[in-house]
Amino acid sequence: MSDSLVFGVKCTCVALAFLWFVARKRNPLPYPPGPKGFPIIGNAFDINLKTPQFTYAKQGTIFGLSFHTVLVVV
Repeated sequence: MSDSLVFGVKCTCVALAFLWFVARKRNPLPYPPGPKGFPIIGNAFDINLKTPQFTYAKQGTIFGLSFHTVLVVV
């Protein structure tokens, strides 16, 4: 193998080790409170289709100000 290839592999290994070390030290921020959903469909099955406003109001009282609805009239 050529010296430049060995040097490149060593630099790549050192860079990956450094990135892994830095990423490991980070503390991810916690998610805001809210209902747990499924991937892609979210909380579609939690909503009562006949009276969704009551479902949203109930979730608003459980999860606080981070969960609210806005009435939009078109």
